[in-house]
Amino acid sequence: STVARYKADLSKKSIISPNIILHTEVEIKDKLQMISTDSNALKKQATILLSGKTGTLLSSGYNYHPESFGQVNHKNTDTYEYRERLPRPMHSEVVAILDYLKTYKRFPDEKMFLYTTNLPCAGCAEIINLVGIKNIRYVNDFDNNYGELILLKSGIDIKKF
Repeated sequence: STVARYKADLSKKSIISPNIILHTEVEIKDKLQMISTDSNALKKQATILLSGKTGTLLSSGYNYHPESFGQVNHKNTDTYEYRERLPRPMHSEVVAILDYLKTYKRFPDEKMFLYTTNLPCAGCAEIINLVGIKNIRYVNDFDNNYGELILLKSGIDIKKF
């Protein structure tokens, strides 16, 4: 089934390593860079969730194309253009949040920090708001500001680092 294949793909993306503590921006950026190297997506994004109290790594994820779903066929009926490509990637923020929920069986608390290589897109911003994450730190801007507007309107503290 599609759900079983998705769960199999997601389980391969889990990078939880207990007892990893990250205190400095350099340590966090290095960890994000290391995690993003596993991505098979063009935009090699990585995300980690850290405890705000201890700096303990709680979960992580990276952008990836679900391999088990094969190629997506695109056909434009106006131009008769046809091409195959990988399906849209699963976003690192969603993977990290699902990984956290699966492991800890509870929603994130307000003291948790989400660190990511790029400011979240609008869809990820909505999910971040829904699960209750209140602190985001990012390295690079996104190509539009929809996600940023959602995060700011939701009262989420976002800062570039």
